[in-house]
Amino acid sequence: MKKVLLPEFDRAFSALLEDDSLQLLAGLGDSPELHELRARGFAERGSHLMAARAWRAALDLDPGGTNLKTGLANALYEARDFRTTGPVLDELLEEGESPELRFLRGSALLNEQRANEAVPHLERAVELAPDLERARAELSRAYLALDRPEGAIPHLRRILESDQNGSYAYRLATAYRRAGKKDLSEAARTAARADRRGGDLTALRPACGMRDLRRAEAP
Repeated sequence: MKKVLLPEFDRAFSALLEDDSLQLLAGLGDSPELHELRARGFAERGSHLMAARAWRAALDLDPGGTNLKTGLANALYEARDFRTTGPVLDELLEEGESPELRFLRGSALLNEQRANEAVPHLERAVELAPDLERARAELSRAYLALDRPEGAIPHLRRILESDQNGSYAYRLATAYRRAGKKDLSEAARTAARADRRGGDLTALRPACGMRDLRRAEAP
């Protein structure tokens, strides 16, 4: 079957055409579906800029495709092109919000050093999805960037049990220290050091972290 390739994707896309479904769509000619499959293939390989180009090509053929805009926003975010991500996310949010969209918009703003603008989006993401861990993590970063440690503390405590490498505990220690709570800061640092030593983190965390925090917080 003859492979139909657009010049801008020639070399990068050739490997993706080994997939039977892509060969079939390529044989049928240019279509939003073909570009969407291209985008997903690039994303799976970590080629997020190429994925973004494929999503844009799909949108050129189907400008109203909300799922295509969402794909573009995610690709740009993963490529760390936060400035370009913003307008795409704003357009999507005008059509309807979701926890993930609010998170992405807030995180993009935070990564542009616009923490004050990021907070309302991240707060809304947490309101819509209280268990969205990465929204709480980014919200804690935003509050610390604004020198508002008391705002960061409850979100970090909420996600501390899922800390995989001690990073949340270290951030919590920083928040407590900035809030003038030395004992709690030390307890959080103990939990962070335990996590970073490895081992059974599920067992270590309550023993070295939350239990010490609860004891330190007791009146």
